[in-house]
Formats: sequence, C-alpha cells, structure tokens
Amino acid sequence: MVRRSIVYAIIALAAASILPSCYKADPVPEKPYEANMKLSAEGHPRVIINGEDLELIRTSMGSNPYVKKFSDRIVARADAYLGASELAYVLEGKRLLAVSQDAANRLVALSYAYRMTGDRKYLERAERDITAVCSFPDWNGPNHFLDVGEMCYAVGVAYDWLYSDLSDKCKDLIVSSVRGFAFDCVFKKKYSQNFYESSNNWNQVCTGGLIVAALAIYENCPEDADRIIADGIAGNRAMMESIYGEDGNSREGYGYWNYGTMYEVAMMAALESALGSDRGLSEVPGMRKTGKWMLFMEGMNRRMFSFSDGGIVSVCQTPLWYLAWKFDDPSILYYELMKVEAGMYDTLSQTKDMPLMVLSAARIDVDGVKAPEEKLWAGQGQNPVVLVHGDWTFSDSDKFLGIKAGAGNRSHAHLDMGSFVYDAFGTRWSADMGSQDYYAAETYFAPNSIWNYDQNSVRWKMFRYNNYNHSTITVNDLLYNPQIMVPLTEVIDTPDRKGGVIDMTPCLRGAVQKATRTITLEGDNLVVKDEINTYGNIDAKVRWNMVTTAVPEVQDGFILLRGAKKNMKLSVSGNAAEVSYKTWSTKGEEYDADNTGYYEAGFEVTVPAGKKDTFTTVLQPL
Repeated sequence: MVRRSIVYAIIALAAASILPSCYKADPVPEKPYEANMKLSAEGHPRVIINGEDLELIRTSMGSNPYVKKFSDRIVARADAYLGASELAYVLEGKRLLAVSQDAANRLVALSYAYRMTGDRKYLERAERDITAVCSFPDWNGPNHFLDVGEMCYAVGVAYDWLYSDLSDKCKDLIVSSVRGFAFDCVFKKKYSQNFYESSNNWNQVCTGGLIVAALAIYENCPEDADRIIADGIAGNRAMMESIYGEDGNSREGYGYWNYGTMYEVAMMAALESALGSDRGLSEVPGMRKTGKWMLFMEGMNRRMFSFSDGGIVSVCQTPLWYLAWKFDDPSILYYELMKVEAGMYDTLSQTKDMPLMVLSAARIDVDGVKAPEEKLWAGQGQNPVVLVHGDWTFSDSDKFLGIKAGAGNRSHAHLDMGSFVYDAFGTRWSADMGSQDYYAAETYFAPNSIWNYDQNSVRWKMFRYNNYNHSTITVNDLLYNPQIMVPLTEVIDTPDRKGGVIDMTPCLRGAVQKATRTITLEGDNLVVKDEINTYGNIDAKVRWNMVTTAVPEVQDGFILLRGAKKNMKLSVSGNAAEVSYKTWSTKGEEYDADNTGYYEAGFEVTVPAGKKDTFTTVLQPL
C-alpha cells in the first residue's frame, strides 16, 4: 500500500513561486491607481464589456454556438423583464437582498439587450427600474450591506453600458444614490459588518459591487472613487487566501462559491477592462486552482458535495467560464458543457452573471474538452476536502466520493467534520442534507443568533447543522466544538484505494484519547475505518451515523439499503462488544426544514475505558 502524505505548507510555497506559462495577469504597476485618472466621461463603456468586447461577441455568434445561446438567453430574460412589476422597497426580515438581486438581474439584462439590439424598449424599461431603486429611502446598508453591494453592481453596470443614451436625470440619480447610499455608508462605517475584513462572500459581493460602481461613475467623484477602489482591492486581496486557501477549495462550499466568485471575477474583469489590470487579484494561488476544485465537487444525478450551507442540486457555475479564459484552461468547463447540452443553461435566471460568461465564451475554444485524467483531488485550507471520481461519465457506472475535515466556526459552516457523501449505481448512499431556510430559524430564535458559531450557539440546535445528523461519528453524545480544527492528515491515492485520513481527536476531545477516520473507495466498495482509543477511566459510547437517501432496513448482522437501482449492504467488523445496528428519525423541530426523503442508519457500540478498537464499515453492493 502506497500512501501519499501531504506536506501542504511546502507544496503551497513552491507552487506560489511558479506561475504557469498560460497565466494572463498583468504585473501590479508601481503606481497602481495612476490609470484611474484616464477614466473620463468620454470613456464609456469601460466596465466588464467595452465596445471592442461587444464587437467580439457579435462576430463570434456565427461560429460559436455557446456565445449565441447565452446571448439569446440574456435578451430573452430582458424581454421578460419588460412586463415585470415595479421594483419596490420591501424588506424580508432584515434584508432588502431579494430586491437588490432582482434589480441586478433586470438592469444587467436590459442594458445588455439594449447594447446588442439598439431597441429603445430596453433602455426605457431600464430607466424606469433605475428611477425606482434610486428613489428608495436607502439601500439598507446599516442593516444588511450585502444589499448595497448588489444594488451598486446593478446601477453601476447600467450607468456605464447605457451612458450615451441614458437621460441626464437618470445618470444624476445613479451618481447621487451610489454616493449617498453606498460610499457614504462605507466612509462613515454605517454597515452591518466590516466586509473588508470578512473572509467570506460578503467581502466579494460588497467589494465587487462597490468597485464596479466606482469605475462606472469615476469622473463624477474621483477622490471618493479612488478610495473605494484602493480600499476594496486591498481588503479583497487580504481575504482571498482565507476564502480560497492555497488549493482553491472554498471554505463556504459549493453554493456560496458560485455567489462570491461571480462577484470576484466581475470585479477582476471590471478592473481589467477599465484600468488594464486586475491589480494582482488573480495572483492569489487559490484563485488559479479553484476552478478545478469546483469541477471535482460535482457528484452524480445533478447533485454535488453539499457540505456547509450548500444546496443539494447542481447549478450552472457561470464563473468557470471566466476562469477558463483567464487561466487558459477550458478543461474546467467539462461538466458545464454537459449542463449546456442538458438544457440547464436554457433556464438560467441569474442574468447578472451572464454577460461576462458570454464574453469569456467568445474568447475561448472549448472544442475537444475532455474529462480530467486524474480521479482524485485534495486540498487543505480552512475546510479540507478529498474528492474522488470514477470514470467521469456521470452515469450509473460512475462513482463519487467527497470527504470533509475542517471546523465549524467558518462562514455558513456545519458541524460536519469527518462526514462524507457517496454516489454510486444511481443512488446517494451517504448524503448531506445541506442548508435550510434561514428565515424560518431567524423568526424562531433571537435576531442574528443563528450566525453565532460558539459551541453554545442556538445554531447547533438546528437539525441539519449539528454533528448528530451528518455522516460522521459521535461519542458520548458530545457536541463537536466548532472552534477546533479537524485536520486532513493523509490522502490515499493508489490504483486500488482512493480517499483520505482525518484525525477526529480534536472534535472528540474529552470523550476519547484518540480517534482517526479513514474513508476509501475500493472498487465497488466504500470502506470507512474508525480507530478509537479510550481514556483509562471513561467508556466511549460510539454512534456511527450515515445520512442516506436509500431506505434502510435493519437485518440480522447488517443494514440493507434499498437504492433506486441497486441495493447495498452496510456491515461492520470490530473487536469490542457486539454492535447494535440502528436507524434514527430525521424529523426535526418546528423551525427545522422538512427532511422527507432522508434517512439515518448506522450502529452504536461501547468501547470500554482503557481500550482500543477499530471498526471497519463496508458499503457493498448486492
């Protein structure tokens, strides 16, 4: 057996010093913001898609089917917005976010459609929506500044792209609203959290939206815009290592990667188009690698590795198109091209993402994109993961394994350390139920209390969020300490075994002296080996739990799992007293999400004080 030990610190330092030959980032100039002074009223459009870029899109439509498909989708969405109801200031709890996102999708689609067609109906509707949002009393910055980031992006893009034909009144409204509702909030620190120092999607969305708006209206307030641009770049660059890590695996998981990275790449593209350089943002090592991580996160049956507050169902990952161009690696679009063929992009409603995607598609050649040769991806960072793929067909012959270490005090985190998901033969045998609706929990608990990540937080009362209801082990009913990092200590990558080893000791401290978990895919079998060393004076009551979408039935000496197309046998061998196979209810409290379709199965066993035992659990197809 050959094991590949990970010495990530050494690897990361070496990798950071070597840039691939395809790397496109410009060096950071000695006077980084000297180029700002060239921004003038005559320089529109300049944000994300300038005049030359628009011409490239037009000329590519005849030869590149993706460009035409995506462009037509944006115009179709713009047509749908023509008859939409008026935008109104409606809070959902503490958030104006839904209104801001609606505004961003509308104004980007309408502005793009007007630039492509010249039809004034899009311009006129855009002016109505601009007037509506800029007539709001505020953009909810003091309560929830994320709303401001999205609104800045919406009106910033509209101001720049429609500049030549937008009425002076409308342009003045945008400038005064951006300065009053956004810039003034930032300068006076009237925001709900300091997004500059947030290592999560808030940093990306707020900073990205502000910078897009600052680049758009620059000539109206150069000193304020300079400050927004400079502070935004500095804060974002400082946080990107935490957001993506050295290896590219986002600490917030699948869904929030999409949200945050969309604004990250929009900010980079806006800086490039307006100032000629992304100011070093793409030089952060994890940025170069995060596209491959996202490709490996996709599981079978349109599901993905749903750790933390990720959703369950795969979505269109629009930032991958820009990353494929930026780092000259179309291979990361392998699964996105499958989504295009499956029609997933035909119903995409997040049109604020799509113009940059259209431009990126026009810049790259996706012919001949093949499946990755490697079958395993591993990354450290603040939420280390191991991801294993089978034959990359995403069919019933394929398999997918995702393993997670990490900690529970990350943004949107769960107490899911040591958990795993496993897809094979048409079924998700080991599952993660993902996130739930925040609003229901926020209504039940005290305001903002579910965003406290301390061990005594009410967050861990939520069924889907604690360790009891993930595919992991619990000892003596101990709730994991979210402040403690659970490390990924080894990656196993041989022809016969692929997986990883997690040191579970930190999150079980006080219940056992030492615990390790090894999870490997071995042919058609999934093998989970848990090694438990107890203290000399404390028995360890072990609960081995697996969340599953298969229907479990306790049999004599094993658990039968009834899947969609095949059945699976779950059995365990160990040296301690006989294990007790069990199933558990997935019904939560009134504030919990409905968990219909999910089951929990596994076993309980007690390891006596002063003993060591190893439990090898095998999931074997029948």
